[in-house]
Amino acid sequence: MKTLKSFCLLLAMFVVPIVRAGAPPETINLHQRDGNIITAAFTEFNRIEFSGDNLQFVGRNEPVRVKLGTIRKITFGEPHEAFGVPVSFAATGNGTGTLTAFVLETNQALLSGGEVEAGNTVVFRAEPAQGSKIRGWYINEVYKETAATEQRVVLDKELHAEGLYVEVEFVKETGIESGERNLLNVYVQGREIHIESTCELKRAELLDMGGRLLRTQNSAQGAHQMLLHAGNVASGVYILKVCSIEGEETRKVIIR
Repeated sequence: MKTLKSFCLLLAMFVVPIVRAGAPPETINLHQRDGNIITAAFTEFNRIEFSGDNLQFVGRNEPVRVKLGTIRKITFGEPHEAFGVPVSFAATGNGTGTLTAFVLETNQALLSGGEVEAGNTVVFRAEPAQGSKIRGWYINEVYKETAATEQRVVLDKELHAEGLYVEVEFVKETGIESGERNLLNVYVQGREIHIESTCELKRAELLDMGGRLLRTQNSAQGAHQMLLHAGNVASGVYILKVCSIEGEETRKVIIR
């Protein structure tokens, strides 16, 4: 009840001064936690009622009813242009683990494929399963080699068109984490993919995003460096699978 009275008082503090100023706003806009905006015109209702945990506008038409717990903020006048950003995320690599996400400002859990209003911050948290570890993160195809379990991304208007896609790369523990840790370095120059490793390499394969094998290259015996020639494959994003004496690792590479 105390919370409800405080909400009513806050609403009155906003509405009454505007009406007395002689230029009442045309609408009241309820910004919900899921990113939607519900707009009600002042010409269409004459009173606001509170019923339990519901807020409703009553007037000539069917009442507009909204649960108070779903409201993130209230604005008056024409609603600002809201940019919804589609957010998708997934786990990749030969290891296993879980990846979850939530909206920082509302603490609302987020499912992959959901849409979040621009301006919010999405927090991604990864937890590797036993026997696996985090190798790195892809944020819209930009790779960051880091074992961090959390990544935060602020959604801006530039992400409205392309959306946000995040992947965490889980890989299997090799048993050499203490002491001689296996390090894999991959970079692309033109149509050549350079591969360097601290352990002996065996083979490299280039696959498309659907998993179809496009190129394969065997390394020389005992080699720690090798080249994979991409040839005439189209520009785009591909999966590189590197096989060594310690197992397999995958990376995303961009051929331009």
